[in-house]
Amino acid sequence: MSSRHLMDVRTTNCSMEKEICSFIMPQGLFPYNVLSFVLVSASATFQRRVVNHVTHGLAGTAAYIDDLVVAMNTWEKHLQHLRLLFTHLSQAGQSLNVAKSWFTRSTVT
Repeated sequence: MSSRHLMDVRTTNCSMEKEICSFIMPQGLFPYNVLSFVLVSASATFQRRVVNHVTHGLAGTAAYIDDLVVAMNTWEKHLQHLRLLFTHLSQAGQSLNVAKSWFTRSTVT
């Protein structure tokens, strides 16, 4: 998925995160508008969002940070499952980077 750096801080289940995670410059105090991965909990926050909003209820789908794997027994089920995953991604405001995506692989490394 290509939008982890675009995750709106207001969608992170922590109402104070935007205030807490501000940085100070000579010109004033500036809050992050998107999730900054310099924060220790950023990967876990993004992972939780992926699991809760994208892969929830999709058996045969595994997520690790911004990687997704779909494994099904038959080609027909696999295609059907991919369609569901794409729908979930769209509904969650996420997208795939097609150039970095692999489809129809029999093994994953």
